[in-house]
Amino acid sequence: MRKIKSKVLLLMATILLSSIFIFSGCGGNFGGSTGGGNYNGGYTPSHTHSYDKEVVADQYLCVPVSCTTPAYYYKSCSCGKKGEYTFSYGEPLGHNYVDKPGLEPTCIDSGYTEYKECSRCEHIIDQIYIAPLWHEYVDGVCTRCDHVKTTSTTDLKYFNFTLIDNKGTPLEHDDEYEISLKNEYINELYNEVPEEIVIPSRINYEYNMGTVTSIADNGFASYRIKDITIPDSVKSIGMNAFIHAGLNATITVPSGVNLCYRSFYGSQFKSVILNDGIEEIPNECFYNCTNLSNVTMPDSVKYIGDKAFAGCKNLKNITNPSRADKIITLSNNLSRVAKNAFSDSNPELYDEKDGVLYVDTWAVGVKDKTTLEKVEIKDGTVGLSDELFYINNNDYLQETNLKCSIKSVYLPSSVKYIGYSAFADCERLIRVDGGIGLLYFSDYAFENCTSLTSIVLYEKVKSLGSYTFYGCKQLTSLSIMGDELMFGGESFAYCPISSISVNPNHVQFCVENNCLIDYGNGTIVIGNRTGIIPDACEHVLTCENGMRSIAKIGEYAFSGRVTFSSINIPESIFIIDEYAFADCKNLETVVLPTSTGDNKYRINEGAFYKCSKLKNINFPDNLYEIGYQAFAYSGFTSIDLTNICHQKNMYMAGQVFAYCENLEEVTITLEQRYLPALTFNECSKLTKINYLGTIEQWNKITKYNQWDYRTADYIVYCSDGNLTKEEVNA
Repeated sequence: MRKIKSKVLLLMATILLSSIFIFSGCGGNFGGSTGGGNYNGGYTPSHTHSYDKEVVADQYLCVPVSCTTPAYYYKSCSCGKKGEYTFSYGEPLGHNYVDKPGLEPTCIDSGYTEYKECSRCEHIIDQIYIAPLWHEYVDGVCTRCDHVKTTSTTDLKYFNFTLIDNKGTPLEHDDEYEISLKNEYINELYNEVPEEIVIPSRINYEYNMGTVTSIADNGFASYRIKDITIPDSVKSIGMNAFIHAGLNATITVPSGVNLCYRSFYGSQFKSVILNDGIEEIPNECFYNCTNLSNVTMPDSVKYIGDKAFAGCKNLKNITNPSRADKIITLSNNLSRVAKNAFSDSNPELYDEKDGVLYVDTWAVGVKDKTTLEKVEIKDGTVGLSDELFYINNNDYLQETNLKCSIKSVYLPSSVKYIGYSAFADCERLIRVDGGIGLLYFSDYAFENCTSLTSIVLYEKVKSLGSYTFYGCKQLTSLSIMGDELMFGGESFAYCPISSISVNPNHVQFCVENNCLIDYGNGTIVIGNRTGIIPDACEHVLTCENGMRSIAKIGEYAFSGRVTFSSINIPESIFIIDEYAFADCKNLETVVLPTSTGDNKYRINEGAFYKCSKLKNINFPDNLYEIGYQAFAYSGFTSIDLTNICHQKNMYMAGQVFAYCENLEEVTITLEQRYLPALTFNECSKLTKINYLGTIEQWNKITKYNQWDYRTADYIVYCSDGNLTKEEVNA
């Protein structure tokens, strides 16, 4: 008996101790009374989490320490809950270099000196490349490797020619050919490999005269060439055309040539001259060209792609003929530099100021995005590269959730271009100052900057990319100072803008009822927060019917608005464009006009996507089109489609009512000709379909693939009987 009693006491003590741990933390307590402890079945939070603790412990580790970066830990609350933002701790480990042997050069292969390599991360220093020795001929035979001397050649036996498809257009006896080196001459063991190649511009091939206009993909891949001449007739150089080719030579790319992805990847050319007329240096074009030291870049270049010069560890000079006074000079007409364009290249290329890395007049990198809070871009900077402050956690080998810490940025008047996703996901960014010289914003430039509250677009801004300010959920104020800037509604998708000011002399924009109107085509570009939709604007151009009316609600115009529960669409409007009211979470009722005259009514893709409370809508008699997922994820419990199929050629896309989880009943007219694929996909409560015709007429309706996928076991009620779901799909 004593043993049983002691066990009971021990159990009660354990329960009491557990309750102390459960109810004394920061998560909150149960019950509404602290005195009597009366349990009311509810949960009352005891405090709001404040993630201001910097605790160094394994459970908070985000990124381990490395040779070049400190460890990063998540900040936490006093209760132990992990936050989203990080702090750095300690110092980088530093490299642990060990000596590595060098490699002697040969006649055709470059070598390198002894060097040091980090035992942890394989970073290399002090490695100097040594040029090939080249052949020393005596009586036509190399004294070192016995290579038989050949001369510079245009001999056609060295080349393959492929007729380019001219899409049926005759060239009047002058075909265009693509050129590549014959496979049997790529192998170094063949003694006939010439050190110097002259590509012919004109050929007499298979009894046809032709012009060599392109170098094929892999055309000269891995070919150990000392010198090559490319004729001006060549207008394109294919992918991997010179991959791992070249030996310490200079290659001149003719004017106007279109380069491709990895055209010169890993090649060993020492110098590259790009002639005027070349506009793009594509992704990875010169990636890992470790022997490359000099590049001549003309002013015609407008774009430098991702990793275009990454890994060019010996690149020391980028010269522009128009600015010969500087060692590093990019094109004056450069308008976009992709991320990592110069990553892991020679450090001598960079100039650093306040943690931002610059190559000539472009900001191309940031040393530590997780700690930098305030940035003043260097005066004279022309552009910000793609993803400059964006942290793409997919770039890390291990799973991370690092966040950019930047809170404010100043842009001097010299800055003209903001790159793709330059500030994307900078959730702490509160203000952007300066920027009076800006011309262009690339796509997603400020996507999901959720603390940004206002934006001023100054006079010189010419263009906003797609989704420039997408998801800036606190952006309420917009000022447009210039008179020519144009953009679509997707540029400010999911931005709850409540205050808009526009230059009164703007060529096409005006404000009506706090909506931004494109009065050239009668479109609401940015909607208001009240849901009161204007039907006319004093600036709107006169339509054919003589009305100064607004005809369309544009893409994403009212997306994400949660401040209204009903809308009344004016009779002048007959197009509701893509995602116009997407994610209007509190929208319950939509009143559409019963008729819009001769205009065909269109509800385009995703127009009311994820309007989770939407239950009431009427369809106009002249409804002509309902787009893909137009009402997906809506809150309908019943839908009456009897008014939407009177138009003979009325079009309904797939998944129109997909994922309407509360939909129980649908009424369909006998004029319904077809049910698109996945029309009621995942409508798991759909049990009743009222059809206003006979079973025979129901069976004649074309039913596309999985139109009723994952619905409930519904019954179709026809005028002469009923059908079960199993019978419908038999």
